[in-house]
Amino acid sequence: MKLKNFLSVMLVMIAGVSSTQIVLAGCEEENSATPELYSFFGPGPDALKKAGNFDAGLASHKTYFTLVEGPKSAEVVLFERSQSDGRVNISKWEGSSAVELRKSIEGEIVSNRGVHCVGEQSKAIFKTFAGKNLKMEDNVEAPKTFSAAVRHAAQRHGNEFVRITAILMC
Repeated sequence: MKLKNFLSVMLVMIAGVSSTQIVLAGCEEENSATPELYSFFGPGPDALKKAGNFDAGLASHKTYFTLVEGPKSAEVVLFERSQSDGRVNISKWEGSSAVELRKSIEGEIVSNRGVHCVGEQSKAIFKTFAGKNLKMEDNVEAPKTFSAAVRHAAQRHGNEFVRITAILMC
C-alpha cells in the first residue's frame, strides 16, 4: 500500500511539471526528448517550394540535419549551433545514397526514447557513416530558413524527383 501511495504522489508531482521545465540528463536542450522529422517530395523545384513554406524554427534547435536525396546522389548536412550569436558549425557529406544513414538516425530516435541527448547520438552515427568523406566548416552564419539551408543542394538536382528532409534534434 505504501508503494501505491508513493506512485500516486509521484504522478501528481510529474503532472504538475510542464514539459518545458524538464531537461534531460546529458542534454541542455528541451527539444531532445521530442525530435522532429519532415520530408518533402517531388521534382526539385516543387519540393523546394514546399520546403520554402515550412517554418522549421531552426534558431530554436542546437542541432539539426538537412538531407537532399535524389536518384543518383545525396547531401547530408549537420548544423550545430556554436554560439548564441547565430553561428553554426557545419559537417557535410555527399555520396550516392543517404537511405541507410536516415534509417539509422530514425532508428536511434525511436530506440533512444528521449533518454540520452538525441543530437549527440545522431551526430555519432553521422560521423561514423561519413568517415573520411566528412567536410567540416566552423563558425559560419546559420541559415535563416530551412529553404535557405537546402536550396543549393536541391537546385543541383534540377527537375529530378527528390526527397528534402529536416531532422530537428535538440
